Amino acid sequence: MKKIALFLVLFVSVCSFLFTPFDSAGFSIQDEIELGKKFKKFVSVHFRFVNDVYINEYVRKVLKRITSKIYDLPFPIKLYVIKDSSINAFAAPAGYIFINTGLIIHMDNEDELAAILAHELAHVRQRHLAKNIERSKYLTAASLVGILAGILIGNPALSQAISLSSIAGAQTAALRYSRENERDADKLGLNFLIRAGYSPYGMVNAFEKIKQSMKLSGVVTPPPYMLTHPGLEERIRYIKDMISFLSKSRSFNKPKKHDIEYLKIKTLTEARYGDSPYSVLQDLKFQEKIKEFNFCVLQLGKLIIYSKIGQFDKAKAILKSQCFDPSDPIWDREAGIFFFLTKDFSKAEFYLKRAVDHKPDDVIAIFYLARVLKYKKDYDLAISY
Repeated sequence: MKKIALFLVLFVSVCSFLFTPFDSAGFSIQDEIELGKKFKKFVSVHFRFVNDVYINEYVRKVLKRITSKIYDLPFPIKLYVIKDSSINAFAAPAGYIFINTGLIIHMDNEDELAAILAHELAHVRQRHLAKNIERSKYLTAASLVGILAGILIGNPALSQAISLSSIAGAQTAALRYSRENERDADKLGLNFLIRAGYSPYGMVNAFEKIKQSMKLSGVVTPPPYMLTHPGLEERIRYIKDMISFLSKSRSFNKPKKHDIEYLKIKTLTEARYGDSPYSVLQDLKFQEKIKEFNFCVLQLGKLIIYSKIGQFDKAKAILKSQCFDPSDPIWDREAGIFFFLTKDFSKAEFYLKRAVDHKPDDVIAIFYLARVLKYKKDYDLAISY
């Protein structure tokens, strides 16, 4: 993180001379598109994007369900998942939305994830960042990327770097989402959520989970997500009041308790992209004891972890159990990775080819299949993959 901090100091202090300032008299759609591209490039260089077809397809499917009911978005939405354990999501300029793996792991169902996405989409729809930039003084694209990275990502190293720049430090407070921005995004986001057929209680539950995570960790200051989105207690009350008012004229479903599809994506995210394999394993064992969790989905997570930490006998036992589903390409991929790690290349090739046949854009399966073929000395086919 020190490298990121040093980069930002140089980026904000030196590179700002390389860009034309945005005039506070008007921050146009084209200005925002330019800034969004620079911001996305910064994030892609300094953070790891999750390149897992199953996770990305799922979150983008949820996003599409919401955006299909929004008819006047100023930009096409581009969604990326970042490997980071913190509970965070943020809408960057020009319709770029980023969510952390920690957010997927900490939510319990699709309604809760959709609630966070709907809120971020409301920020995009209202162009809150653009309006805040218009109220600021002259700023360069370079300095704005630095400032927004610190504000939106909520990383201490980024914030420290930004504070070292007098230009950025003077503008940071002005560019944060205000309570008015948040109330607007909550109200509009709740509307988007309902239009898409999700339970509005998902938004309450999502914010309650963030509040609970603060209590369990013993932190006094909010996590990054709530630093970006202030006034948690007040906002939960406001959302509850809105739902209560709307409930007078219509009824709403509660979020799904047995959301197997979400549980699978959550478990895959935690097992493959969690920070500590051993702590993830303990969490999966704990969840097994809770009746509403699907046993075989959790076994899939344990297969990934046991393979990671070299407990191959336990992983093999899962593959021999009734939980192994040969019709599910995720099981095929993970079985193929297990057999690659145990150097059973014939079985690895069989399962990985089947996984790739089902999902030709599964780059993880393709990567391991190419390695298997290399070990089998089938170099031309390995190169083609």
